[in-house]
Amino acid sequence: GVGYGSAQPAVSHRVAPFASRGERGERAEQHQDEQAQQVALSSNGQSNGLPLDEPLASILSKRDSTIWSTRAACLSQVAAFVGTEREPELLHPATAQQIVAIALLHLSDAHYRVALSALDCIAAGAHLLAPALEQPLERLMPKLLARLADPKDVVRVRADAAVSALRAALPSDTLLPVLLRVLDNPNARVRAGALDVAAAACAEPEATHYLATGAHMRQCVSKVGALLADKAPDLRKAAAGSLCAMHGAAPAAFVSALASLPPSVQQLARRALADRAPELDAQLSSQQQQGNGRRPTVRAQTPPPVVSAPPPQQQQAQQQAQQQQYVAAVPQPVRVAVGASERAPLKEAPPAQQQQQRLPPGGQGEVTAGGGGDADNALTVGGVSLEWLGLMPTLLRQLGAQQPPSAQRDSLLKIAKMTSVLPTQDPLWRKHFEHVLEAELRLLESEDHDTREAAVHAARELLRSQRDRVIQFTEHVMLRLLAAHRDTSREVCLAAEECLELVVATSDPRRCLAVLIPVAAREETPVLQASIRLISRIVPRMGAAELQQLLPQLLPPLFDAFKSPSADVRKAVVFALVDMYLVLGDELTPHLSELSTSQLKLVTIYINRTTKARVES
Repeated sequence: GVGYGSAQPAVSHRVAPFASRGERGERAEQHQDEQAQQVALSSNGQSNGLPLDEPLASILSKRDSTIWSTRAACLSQVAAFVGTEREPELLHPATAQQIVAIALLHLSDAHYRVALSALDCIAAGAHLLAPALEQPLERLMPKLLARLADPKDVVRVRADAAVSALRAALPSDTLLPVLLRVLDNPNARVRAGALDVAAAACAEPEATHYLATGAHMRQCVSKVGALLADKAPDLRKAAAGSLCAMHGAAPAAFVSALASLPPSVQQLARRALADRAPELDAQLSSQQQQGNGRRPTVRAQTPPPVVSAPPPQQQQAQQQAQQQQYVAAVPQPVRVAVGASERAPLKEAPPAQQQQQRLPPGGQGEVTAGGGGDADNALTVGGVSLEWLGLMPTLLRQLGAQQPPSAQRDSLLKIAKMTSVLPTQDPLWRKHFEHVLEAELRLLESEDHDTREAAVHAARELLRSQRDRVIQFTEHVMLRLLAAHRDTSREVCLAAEECLELVVATSDPRRCLAVLIPVAAREETPVLQASIRLISRIVPRMGAAELQQLLPQLLPPLFDAFKSPSADVRKAVVFALVDMYLVLGDELTPHLSELSTSQLKLVTIYINRTTKARVES
């Protein structure tokens, strides 16, 4: 992608599109190394006349000098510390805060070379100063974005590097709320820059989780959508790009948020995204139809004949007789031993003919709930699972492979609602848990996108409700959900990740690792990334001695993944190694000898950052 600092004078002083995540990470790392080397070698071991061995406190004390070259050399020499033996001095919280405060001051300096030194310092050391950058971020971002619109090409290039380094150092869910507040800035160029930075941030995994929350997405869409009517063309274009990125990050949440805005804003969004997201128009129409379909309607019906109700004692006796008759007809499920090395597959649903025969009296597979004869009405009956016991065979039959996707989705929605209504220990689960789980996992491979999405959401509800029963099938469930990460839908992948986190949170860590280690050794992104992130979730639950025994099997696939071309995978490996260090301490260090110098340095930086944050908290 084109960087911020394009040297073309014809480009309006706005932020240009970002490069991809991998290219951006490599560019930031290269820029940090080159910047540090250039500054360190600028004067044969001196930085603009300041010796490299001068105490840091002495260097920082010259920030208020009346001589611009001395002020510029102050942060230039700080940037030269990166990559040298003096780099750890920048990690001290008080020192980092002081450096960030000086950078904030110098970004507004009248002499552009002083501002350049501040930009270079942020570009070179943002990954070290990240904790200190978060607090003043709301004041820092407008100054950086203003420098992106500077008349001098060299300033725009350095500002581009500084913003890229800042984005690499801070998670997107930290950046996005700040960027929304920057949109209140009166400078139109600053607002346009904030929108472009937000658009790039939406491609990050943290942003996907952040935007999938309805409240966050509504805040973003309403704030940015209002700018589609701005009189500045550049600002309207930037707003459209940001909205398109939000739609790509979490389509369902975006459509829901946009549908809640006034029709005039919806129309502007439709026109602005017509070329970038042509599917938006159909998604909005579908959302509105669903909203209208949920509204209650009054229909003229023929009043039923008046029939005198039997006495209460007779009603209760009839219900008990029906329930006993149905329960006796359902065979007991095959139990699978938890410790068995080979597990039998989950039970398939009984044949449709048997299911139909087992239905309690109520008429052709429909179960009456309070006399309504409507399956949806059965969902609202509390405290009695008889209606659900009768309805379940019909729902399982609709989940069959030969059924149309619409019937499968309808059944999945009803089962998800049933899962949220019935108690965890309801007798229905003893009879049908395996049937339901296997049907939902099988539909994760459906050719219909909406069916796969409904299946993973239904599975998530089931795993939340029936954690104790899921433990029996840990390996089977994990493999199915890991395979779902190959899905092209972000919604499916995110929901599958939530399901896996539920499984590993309650299952035995060794059983989970027995699944994840082979997957991490042979799979590619995104399944590889998901498996490594789950390893990070499991490690803190293990004792030091137990984890020490597993290192010979656990570390080789992580070291191989550290060489992955995907920046997301490499980042997941770093976090996994940091989590191991928090359990093992220095006992982990001898096992990291296979890492390269740069890899070991990166892991050490994150270990130091994490341990310091824990001590301060």
